Amino acid sequence: MHILGLCNGSIHGNSEILLKAALTAAVAYNPSITVSAVLKAILDADAVIISSPVYSHQPPATLKELSDYILGPYADNSGAFRNLARKEARKPGFEDVQIDPRDVKPRVAGFIAVAGSKAQFPEQWTMALPTMHLFTYSIHAQVVDQVVIPGCSNAGAVFTDPSRTVDGARTLGERVASQIGKPVNEVKYLGDEDKSGCPYCHLLKIEFRDGNTVQCIVCGALGYLSAGPDGDIRPTWEQDSNISCVTLKEKWKHLDDIKMHMASERPKMTGVAKERERWRNVGMYTCCRYA
Repeated sequence: MHILGLCNGSIHGNSEILLKAALTAAVAYNPSITVSAVLKAILDADAVIISSPVYSHQPPATLKELSDYILGPYADNSGAFRNLARKEARKPGFEDVQIDPRDVKPRVAGFIAVAGSKAQFPEQWTMALPTMHLFTYSIHAQVVDQVVIPGCSNAGAVFTDPSRTVDGARTLGERVASQIGKPVNEVKYLGDEDKSGCPYCHLLKIEFRDGNTVQCIVCGALGYLSAGPDGDIRPTWEQDSNISCVTLKEKWKHLDDIKMHMASERPKMTGVAKERERWRNVGMYTCCRYA
């Protein structure tokens, strides 16, 4: 079994230290695990642990750049999972479909976000964990644990309070290691959760829809607001969601939608070829020239 570790921070910084702590704990938990410190490595990995600092409320852009460049639609394995299901169901035309085993292997993930601000300023890392989720959507990795470790401004500051920081990373590594190899529907989330957090991405980031309906900003799951016996107004989330984008049901819906829309749009493209070419030849200096 293999864990891929990705450090999204500076060399010898806090994110690198905590990633090493998580990886060494994972190997100690199961000595058969190997680790590596990006498309082949990701596909070969049984688990991915990402450790990143927080810059302006979210991880540095290098993580998003990596995701956009080699993952996203380029590595989306939802089609492979669908073909496998059809093949196993002996659907006509799918008997001889060849599927790369790496596309459908179960994967798990863990996230570590290191913030300079202290714990009483959570508004400073609002997008840290949600942005990390973008990395694992397309490869259908199940998140086992995710933590924000605040109050580490200087490189090496994690050693000023190791029971909270380094030991926390080690715990994450052990939790990730404990779920490696389990079928997707048997992987357990072992991290802390916000009260009434989304049961799919395990975060509590919502936007309001019509009436008392709310939607998870991270994965799209739907819920509704209701008052509990203590008077708190909290979301109650839908069960067996086909909208949350961490589920195969939603990914298949999205796959069908994109395919259908591309097919319906394609005949119209010849009619806009000249206009497209005209805009392609408009120099940016013309648009951006100061008056």
